[in-house]
Amino acid sequence: MSNSSTVYFCSDVHLGIDTEQPSHIREQALINWLNTIKADASHIYIVGDLFDYWYEYKSVVPKGYFELFATMKSIVDSGISITYLKGNHDLWHYGYLTDQLGITIATGPIISDLNGHKFYITHGDGIGKGDIGYKIIKSILRNRFCQQLFGAIHPTLGLPLMRYMSKRSRVSHKHVANPTAHHHQYCQDTLLQQPDIDYFIMGHIHHKEITDIGQAKYINLGDWTSAYSYAKWDGEQMELLRWNINSYMND
Repeated sequence: MSNSSTVYFCSDVHLGIDTEQPSHIREQALINWLNTIKADASHIYIVGDLFDYWYEYKSVVPKGYFELFATMKSIVDSGISITYLKGNHDLWHYGYLTDQLGITIATGPIISDLNGHKFYITHGDGIGKGDIGYKIIKSILRNRFCQQLFGAIHPTLGLPLMRYMSKRSRVSHKHVANPTAHHHQYCQDTLLQQPDIDYFIMGHIHHKEITDIGQAKYINLGDWTSAYSYAKWDGEQMELLRWNINSYMND
């Protein structure tokens, strides 16, 4: 078990779709990253949208990701915690990753005390004021009865439908005119109620950023569809870094 206080954060890998690099290349890069950071990690947070779509039927899960899952299980078995916050693309988790891999699945936001500092961690979708239409859709998607109705569709039809819904989601989520400003305002409003927060960790908008908001810092983790960015907290300092996928591909 690691005695380190180092914590890592990543989000928005969107495995299952090809972006600037094919999905399997990004998956291998993520595996390489995980195998590297496990040397000093005490906790790893995946802040939503690891998959571009995900639905667990009672006895069926989307195929693939064997090496990734094996890597994650090995990390958890070594004593390093992995917490996975549901995003807007992969919110239909029902226990598979917990039961099989030992990963903690959470519906954000969550608040964690890390080395005496208070972290507010959320994927970043549907937060703050406004955006009522999306919040209604989100509440429907999170409704257990609606999820069970979808589960009645055979996987042969259901999983392609999930891919289609995911594609439409990427289009519809351009609804916020200035998502960065929206996130900043949400942090400011939250600080009025919880002034002891030191760090806000978010993803969703695919815009890597670290900036001061009042006495706290706002970190947007960016994405692994083009930026391959992640955050590292060493117990005192926060860094927003980029994984060198080109170096990995040339090895």
